[in-house]
Amino acid sequence: MNQARKGYLKVMPGVFGPATRRIVACALLCMALCATAMASSVLIVKKSGPDGDLERRFQLAGRFYGIDIDTVAISGSLDSPRLRRAMKEPNLLGLVIDSEALNLLDSRAITEVLHASQQIHMPLMVVASEAGKEKGLLATITGNRVIGCGSIPGESRQWEILFSGKSKLLHSLDGVATRSIDTPLCALEVAQEPSVTLLASVRSGETIFPELVSMIVDGRSVFVAAPMKTTGTVVAGSAAQLQQTFSLLSSPLIFLRSIAGERAWQIPEQDANLTIDDPWLTEPYGNLEYSALLREMQQHHFHTTIAFVPWNFDRSQPQVSHLILDHPDMFSIAVHGNNHNHREFGAYNSQPLALQAENIQQSIARMDQFEKKTGIPYDKVMVFPHAIAPAETFALLEKAGFWATVNSENIPLGSSMPSDLLYTLRPWTLSFNGFLSVKRVSAEVPVSMPNIAINAFLGNPQLFYIHQEYFEKGIGEFSSTAEAVNQLNPGIHWRSLGDIVHRLYLERIRDDGDYDVCLLSQNVRLVNPADRPVTFHLFRPNVPLDASPSVLLNGISIPLRKQPGQIGFDVTLGPREERTVDVSYYGDRRPGSVDVSKKSFLINLDRRLSDFRDMQLSRSRFGRRIQDLYYKQGIAGVEAVVERRFIALAILFTGGLLLLFVIRRSRRLKAGTR
Repeated sequence: MNQARKGYLKVMPGVFGPATRRIVACALLCMALCATAMASSVLIVKKSGPDGDLERRFQLAGRFYGIDIDTVAISGSLDSPRLRRAMKEPNLLGLVIDSEALNLLDSRAITEVLHASQQIHMPLMVVASEAGKEKGLLATITGNRVIGCGSIPGESRQWEILFSGKSKLLHSLDGVATRSIDTPLCALEVAQEPSVTLLASVRSGETIFPELVSMIVDGRSVFVAAPMKTTGTVVAGSAAQLQQTFSLLSSPLIFLRSIAGERAWQIPEQDANLTIDDPWLTEPYGNLEYSALLREMQQHHFHTTIAFVPWNFDRSQPQVSHLILDHPDMFSIAVHGNNHNHREFGAYNSQPLALQAENIQQSIARMDQFEKKTGIPYDKVMVFPHAIAPAETFALLEKAGFWATVNSENIPLGSSMPSDLLYTLRPWTLSFNGFLSVKRVSAEVPVSMPNIAINAFLGNPQLFYIHQEYFEKGIGEFSSTAEAVNQLNPGIHWRSLGDIVHRLYLERIRDDGDYDVCLLSQNVRLVNPADRPVTFHLFRPNVPLDASPSVLLNGISIPLRKQPGQIGFDVTLGPREERTVDVSYYGDRRPGSVDVSKKSFLINLDRRLSDFRDMQLSRSRFGRRIQDLYYKQGIAGVEAVVERRFIALAILFTGGLLLLFVIRRSRRLKAGTR
């Protein structure tokens, strides 16, 4: 049975182009480590031969949920004893039968296999065949609810997957249509009975037919899926990337999540956040009015983080500070660079690593001063100005005590997008110096509702960001998006970036009642959800090789288990108890004495010009046109050059005036002596 795991680290061919081997290896290592420990399993029964498309899809979905995918290859009914032995595995959650394997078995063999499991009503998934040879067996297995898979009329075309929310599992996906790079090979022939639950359909224009259905047959959950063939390529970096990847894996993901429940990796709670980049605490800041935004948040139930530029640490208005202090459930503060002097955390040829280290240390020192002056705590989450930094900067963030970085991209500058499809399904990665990097989505462009729905199904945090220009049409501009998120997931929690990071870990229940926990953040608040004492078996993957890891539990050091690239430790919590876990790689992370003053004339000029741009220009029609050019037409990229030329011209002009004054004065002195 273990022969099936030979495809464990494969990715689907032809979906992405080649990527850096080192990065892919790190990514797969992280996902493999998060699938270890006491994982449950699903058995695939297939026809003898090399792994096919079905196995690859289930291997990916299995890694996503931390479920082992085992395979038994058969050549006929004589292999049924081996199947029956495989079905007696104690951690087996479900059975998947490939259509070609189904054709090799008779009804008696199928019955014997299904009843061999330790679970009397073991869930079953059958992938139909375009040839339709298994019609009799398929009808028997489904109680005549699915009788076959017929041919599809017409030529090849562009398809999409349409999900139905009749099942509670797919509530967030109800009515959502995702772009697909798959082509159905046949159309399921399904009886029109209330006992059949439609989960997904395949649609192209006016043509639509079932793609995935479920039903209860003799107490057993039975799923039937139409066979699909990948005929396109996922468009990396596009808004459709998440939809296309999800459409490839939707049937295995839905089946595994349905049968695994708490045995699958899941984030304890789903969270959401809106971040506004750049403002300092003054009323108003351009089109942002804090008091009016507060009313919108209270009415439409969302939370706003201010990505605060540390350079502004000493100029907050008291009334705005008090407003934020009085509403910590509505407002929070994160760190937005240091000086926000253009791309101060960019490529090392223009922003050397040593200079970036100084900026990171100064940002912390300035934010500490901000907290002392205003009383407002801040989250040690870095939002890089303009774009994400190179990978080596991530290690500097960890050493300075940052918890995570959140940006429009989670792949560092100069690094390649890994080819593993699972990267697309999660907004976070630990593959770069072991530091948590999380992706957020701009709400300044039309937000993709299918993407929000997919993230809700996957349990991902919903992170949005804007700038003050976003409120040009009114302070309630984001409220409809917040309402849509709340409707898709009524139990969602709007929190600060820091609180979201503290809750960013995967957990699953084990057969012994304990929990496995895969730490994504190094700084978490671990919560026991049970009304009984529980032992949590925690581990964190992607630990840098040069690290000297240590763990604090509620501030007290505890022993840990060290392995290459991974650490592990156990924590026992009482009923509903909560404790903080702090993983450190490099010891003391607090900066020493750091100068927080603003000595640079160029940086001061840049910040004053930014204030003028955001706070004055943005409040007039002509100024907003300039704003639009600045953000959307690339003006920001040349602003630094313009400023430096301005400074150079100013120096030359001043020097010229001084020289002219000296020459004229010299001439007058000479004329006077005559």
